[in-house]
Amino acid sequence: MPDWSYHPLLKRLPPRLLLGAADAVARVPGGGKLIEVVGDAKPPAGVESPVWIRATRPHPVLERLGAAGVHVGPETPGPVVRSPAEALEQLKTSDRVYVDAAALCEAGPSLPRRINAAVGPPPANAGGGAAQALGFSMMLAGVIVWLVARGPVLLGYDEAFVGLSKEQLNAANAQLVPFMEHDRATLAGVMIALGALYAGLAMDGLTRWEWAAVVSSSAIGFVSFLLFVGYGYFDPLHFGLTAGLLPTFFLTVKDRPPRALPPPDLHNDAAWLRAQTGQLLLVSAAFGVAVGGLGIATIGISGVFVPSDLDFLHATKAEIEAIDPQLTSLIAHDRAGFGGALAAAGVGLLIVALRGVHRHARRLWWTLAAAGLPGFAATTIVHLEVGYSDPLHLAPVLVAGALYTGALIVLYPYLATPPRARRQPLRASEATSPSGSPARTR
Repeated sequence: MPDWSYHPLLKRLPPRLLLGAADAVARVPGGGKLIEVVGDAKPPAGVESPVWIRATRPHPVLERLGAAGVHVGPETPGPVVRSPAEALEQLKTSDRVYVDAAALCEAGPSLPRRINAAVGPPPANAGGGAAQALGFSMMLAGVIVWLVARGPVLLGYDEAFVGLSKEQLNAANAQLVPFMEHDRATLAGVMIALGALYAGLAMDGLTRWEWAAVVSSSAIGFVSFLLFVGYGYFDPLHFGLTAGLLPTFFLTVKDRPPRALPPPDLHNDAAWLRAQTGQLLLVSAAFGVAVGGLGIATIGISGVFVPSDLDFLHATKAEIEAIDPQLTSLIAHDRAGFGGALAAAGVGLLIVALRGVHRHARRLWWTLAAAGLPGFAATTIVHLEVGYSDPLHLAPVLVAGALYTGALIVLYPYLATPPRARRQPLRASEATSPSGSPARTR
C-alpha cells in the first residue's frame, strides 16, 4: 500500500487494518510482485538496503517493502527510526537501522524505500534530446490534426473512402460532420497534451522513471495505430505522422538511464503528508484516463457508437450505415485513434504520478499543468461548440478534470515552491535524531 493511498485513507481507517489489507494482497499469487512494482520498493542494482523490519511474527508484505530482511522477535536489536532523517543520523554509527510496526503505521509502508533512496546514489539523467524532439513533434502533429478538425474536418481521401462529399454528408445528416469534428478535435487535444508531457519531462534530461513514462506511453500510442485492422480504414495522414515520430521514439528507447530511486523526503512533515492526498488525486485521474482510453478504443473497433452518440446523431447505427456502408469504418478510425491516444496519455500520467512526485519538483508541476490544459480544454470546447452536451457523456471528462485540477492545487505548495533553508517538522521526534543531535534537512 503506497503512502499516497495509505495516508489519505488513514483519516477514516485504522493503520493496522490498511497494512493488513496490503498483507492480504501479498499472500495471493503475484500480489507480492504487484506491491514491489507499484511501490517501487526494490533497491536499485548495487545498493544494499540498511533497513531491517522488526515484527512479532512473519508477514509476507514485510518482505516486499524494500528492506534487507525481517527480524522476527519480541524485541528490536537496535534503535527504531521513524523517518529517513533519523535513519541517516543512526547510520553514522551503525551499519543498519530498524523500523517496527509503530514506525510503519506512523510514517507509512514506504519508509524502507525512502531510507534506501536517502542512502543510495542520486538519479542519473540520460540525454533527453530525442524525447524532447518526440514531444515537440507530437505537439506539431496535434496542431495539424486540430487544424484539420476545425477546418475542413474531412480530407479528400476521407471523402473518397465513403464516396460522399462533406456537403452530401451534411445533407444526409446534419449532425454527422460535427460529430466527426468532435472526435478529431479531442484527438488533437490529447496529442498536444502528450507532446507537452514528453517535452517537459525531457527538459533537463531523463531519469529512469521519466524515460519509462515517455517510452511506455508512446509505445501504446504507436501500437494503437495497428487498430486500423479492426475498423478497416487506413488513414494516410495518420500513417505519415506516425512514421515521422518513430525515429525519435527509437532513439529515446535506446538512451535508457540506469535505475535509481527518486529523491526521498527526509521528514514526515505536514507538507509531505498533504502531498500524499494530491498524489492520490493524480493517480486516480491518470488511472481513469487510461481506463477510459482503453474503453473508447474497444468501442471504436467493435460497436463504434454508444447510446449518447446515437442520440446526438438522431439516428440508429443502421441508418448511418444506410447513408454509406463505409461511414462507420471512417468514424471507427477516429474513435479508436482517440482511444489509443487517451490510453497512452493515461499510462504516461500514471507513471509520473507513481514515481515523480517529490518536493520542489517545480518543472514537473508546470509540465503537468501544460499537459492538462490542452487535453481538457480541447475536449470541453469542442463538445460545447458542436452541442454534444449529454451529461452522462461528459461526466467522465468532468470527473477526471476535477481530480486533475484538484491534484495540481494540492500539490502546488509541495512541488512548485522553492526550497527553504529550514523546514519545521511536524512532530518533536522529527526535530532531533535518536542520538539527540539535530536531524539533517535537505
